[in-house]
Amino acid sequence: MGPNKLAQSPLRGRRCSGDILLAQLFTDIHILHGRVNGYSPRPDRAPDLIRKIDSIAEKLSVSGDGDGVSDNSGRHSSPDCLGCLCSNEVATASSMKSVPLHWSQGASDALLAIRRRRSSAPDHLARMQNVVWLRDILLALAEDTLPGICLSGRFLRDPDIWSGAAQVISAAEERNSSWLGNGRSLFNIEVNAERAALAEGSWLVEERHLLTALADSDYAQLSVNEKMLRNAVAEAEKGPDLPASAFAGWHGLLDSNIVLQYQDIDQIKWLEETGAKRVTLWIGLSLLYELERLRYAGDTRRIRDRAARFNKTVGRRQDEFLSPDGAAIREGVLGRVWGPAGRQSGYDSDHLDTAQGLRLRGIDVRVVTADTGVQLRARIEGFQWTEPDEKWKLPPEPTEAERHALAKQQLPG
Repeated sequence: MGPNKLAQSPLRGRRCSGDILLAQLFTDIHILHGRVNGYSPRPDRAPDLIRKIDSIAEKLSVSGDGDGVSDNSGRHSSPDCLGCLCSNEVATASSMKSVPLHWSQGASDALLAIRRRRSSAPDHLARMQNVVWLRDILLALAEDTLPGICLSGRFLRDPDIWSGAAQVISAAEERNSSWLGNGRSLFNIEVNAERAALAEGSWLVEERHLLTALADSDYAQLSVNEKMLRNAVAEAEKGPDLPASAFAGWHGLLDSNIVLQYQDIDQIKWLEETGAKRVTLWIGLSLLYELERLRYAGDTRRIRDRAARFNKTVGRRQDEFLSPDGAAIREGVLGRVWGPAGRQSGYDSDHLDTAQGLRLRGIDVRVVTADTGVQLRARIEGFQWTEPDEKWKLPPEPTEAERHALAKQQLPG
């Protein structure tokens, strides 16, 4: 965001509560002397992030000490809390309908391709205001999107799903009215896609939601198997199916700070911590990607060692962690590895995308984290969080100076 646009942001006039909250919610907003100093969002999420920040800035106000969240149920006990985050409303998608949702890169690229596609209709039809023809929508998805990003385009290029593609392409080249399909306005397409996402309980608009917003189009007229298309996109986005046995008991999604700053997960008494008779600890692919990075780039030796050891342990037992029965961690506690399609980084938002994917599969999952920023982000996106008792936390790691002093003490003489 450029300096002029930043100066116009409502965040500039908010000291302490709004700025500090947003710093905790989004690690890629930079704070200087208690004020927003600049943004560096991920490129694929920059437009959504900027819009959401500006919306949240007008809606949220909490105390600026960052220590208000105090118990492991996700409730706020600070008397300084001014409201919004402490209410149960924040845990439901319906309470945030006025806040624009995140869009996946695939959904954003698909909509952009549709909007940019030049009309292939005859001139008298192409001149109709605010009308986009189904032929142009399908060709935009199939021809104007990149592989590996847009699932709709990938599946439309499959002849089993779009058997009439060759005829439609030929008709478009000739700009005739055959194989044109119905016309529609795209004015409300973004809002309708977000409504479809909220109806599903999702806080991320993906391509299946965009297809839902286009559901009144006559795909069959252009020889598109709409049911196959929508099912293929939904299955690819939601990730692999879960066995029926995976739904029982208490479910927690591990954050990296639990792996790095607490005792090994097989040493923590999870049944005692949760009060449950059965616990499933979910290990997201995003967590494994983050730990793989930290095994080489971690700030301290302990972080590097623990990250490497955790990933090596999961790798050696990957058949168990991926099996329908899960991997036995300790009595009554199972571990499972899972990740929605396309999540391949270690950003906090990707951990929450993993939680979102589990929730869409019917798993009532909590985020297991001791990171206040992640706790707040989780609550904003409708998840509860759990923080293990302090007794399981590792002692502070000695600083480099302390190590040198200890080494000198151990020298003979």
